[in-house]
Amino acid sequence: MDGYRKCRVWVRWKCLLGIVPVAMAWGLGEAVAWADIVRHTGGSITGKVVQADANQVVVDRGQGRQEVIEPHRIEMILFDDEPSTLRTAKMAAAAGRFEEALAGLERVQLPENADPKINQEIDFLRAFCRTRLAEASANPAALKEAADLMTAFARANPNHYRIWYATETAANLWITLGQDKEAEPLFARLAEAPWPEVQLRARLAMGRAMLARKNFAEAEKLFDAILASDQKDERLRHAAAIGKIRVLAETGRAEEAIRLGEETLKAIPAEQVDLQGQGYNALGLAYQKAGQLKQAILAYLHVDLLYSNVPAQHVEALENLVELFARVGQRERAEEAAKVLRERYGRSPGGS
Repeated sequence: MDGYRKCRVWVRWKCLLGIVPVAMAWGLGEAVAWADIVRHTGGSITGKVVQADANQVVVDRGQGRQEVIEPHRIEMILFDDEPSTLRTAKMAAAAGRFEEALAGLERVQLPENADPKINQEIDFLRAFCRTRLAEASANPAALKEAADLMTAFARANPNHYRIWYATETAANLWITLGQDKEAEPLFARLAEAPWPEVQLRARLAMGRAMLARKNFAEAEKLFDAILASDQKDERLRHAAAIGKIRVLAETGRAEEAIRLGEETLKAIPAEQVDLQGQGYNALGLAYQKAGQLKQAILAYLHVDLLYSNVPAQHVEALENLVELFARVGQRERAEEAAKVLRERYGRSPGGS
């Protein structure tokens, strides 16, 4: 390979890895800037972001080529003109080092006339990292802080390209906290999205809220609408099926709930541990409602033994195990589960 081609290959790789902030691909008599890196659910694109808002993200790839990406598919944009400290914080967050990312944000120094989009990037990344840390701890106070941050971002930046992620995340946080009234305006915003996938995710969040309110009829309608849709997002369909299992269990159709639970768990990929945990908890509820306590214990033990790295699901399983072990006369095992709740999550049985 001649020196000219080696240089171009080096520039491409350094740019894609985020090592070179501005890379230049040299042609005959012209230069094309490879400035920004856009990571989305389908891969990564390098070019110049010429539009990034709630409707679309447009990347100019040079030579008259443009690529349009739906904003709800965006995972991260590394802008060439953002401070290197912000870029480093973004990369840390992408690698799951959320505390490091937050510490890095504190080192970002901006001039008074800084581009407002840089402050928006900082605000979103802070809310994102706080959310991930809160989910990992299942701590109610941390979840409340994350919900406040993500809601504030969504309200302050209604046209930002991360608005759909922020809105859905904030809604789910409020539902987790049992404050579904706070989620209602967020549902309305999601329903305005022009993409069926986002609208269905709004229905999923609303269905979960209806479950929390014990409005089982409305929850079932919302879950059924997702299951009847022609969307190919299997993860979304599995989540709706898990919601339906809970509805069936709570409305006297426990045997039907058990059948659906077993079918759904077979269909969920093993690597989707959060959905596996949700599925086994829903199946445990179905067995409880059917009066099959030993089977319920086994379902919850699946979560305790295999999915304890999904805190929200682990807490639910432990709380049920405390109750069920006590009901079948296994007091020591009930106390063991209660001890994990106290020491690992700062919870006492009953969720207090």
